[in-house]
Amino acid sequence: MTPQEYEQATSYLARFYGVRVFEREGVRHPIVVYPPEDSQRASVDSMIGTLSDSHAEHHAIYDYGYLHSVQNSGRSVYNGRTYVLHHLTTHPLQLHGQFGQYFDMLATCAALENEMKASIGTGLIRLPLRTQLHRSLHVPQAVWSGAGRSAAIGGACLVVFNDQGVYRAILAPRSASNATDPGFYHVMPAFIFQPTQAQPHPLDWRISHHIFREFLEELFGLEETDAPPEALYQHPALADLQRMLATGKAELRATGIAVNLLTLRPEVCAVLVIHDPGWWARVTDPASEYPINAASEAQGGHLSVVPVSSDTAILEALPRHLYVHMPPQGYTALWLGAEEARRRIAKP
Repeated sequence: MTPQEYEQATSYLARFYGVRVFEREGVRHPIVVYPPEDSQRASVDSMIGTLSDSHAEHHAIYDYGYLHSVQNSGRSVYNGRTYVLHHLTTHPLQLHGQFGQYFDMLATCAALENEMKASIGTGLIRLPLRTQLHRSLHVPQAVWSGAGRSAAIGGACLVVFNDQGVYRAILAPRSASNATDPGFYHVMPAFIFQPTQAQPHPLDWRISHHIFREFLEELFGLEETDAPPEALYQHPALADLQRMLATGKAELRATGIAVNLLTLRPEVCAVLVIHDPGWWARVTDPASEYPINAASEAQGGHLSVVPVSSDTAILEALPRHLYVHMPPQGYTALWLGAEEARRRIAKP
């Protein structure tokens, strides 16, 4: 979408759902942000509530045409099991879930975004799929209830590190093989929250565990494996991070839950702040035991490492009108994470 189309879509959705949307740099975005309570910020897992063993099978909408177009696009897609939104509570802030399937998410939630993008440039917004959804789901419920669709829970964690006294954030344009938003900038790691094995392990329903797993996959090239989830913590890059977390040289902080009005899917947002000034040198040394390797997730393996000292510093290092080059949940996670990182950097 162009900036004008983006603002038009945001205005339409804000009015339609009767919500206050996220605003940054004078631009409104199609995202509703729920901040964590202060007592939750030190524990990202506090934002994850109960998990039902049921499966979200009733779909008020299902766009087979869009699903087939993604399947035939040549991108990397498979119908994995996912955790999906059952409902959201705000005191404390928690997502409560059940099970779903990735293709169901594409045919219901991603299809809603596709419909908006196709309609917004025509001058007359017509959204029959969204209208059909809300025949069985009251409009205001959509921001806290996962009814009528397969609202797969996502995660987005901004990584901020101390580069010899200058704190920088890691972003990257997504690989062209990604099923959703290929080529768009995103924070790393960013992921769909899902179990890793046919029989879910207790660790799978912990957002911190998923952040650690995706940290290894997206930044260090770890391949997906059927090994027990606890084996993950033997990887040298994660063992190093765990040592930093245990000694206060790194912090994993909750920054909120963002509900994308384009897709009606929730995103758990967090920031990993690495204070150890030697970490970046360790992971960028070609002779390291665990060098950075983002070839499978980032376009051309390229990472954008940008200073977080101010909003201006971030924006000057990235493309103009950044918000149309990032999925809304990624853009939101960037700013929520940058604000929390600045607070942690400035702490006594």
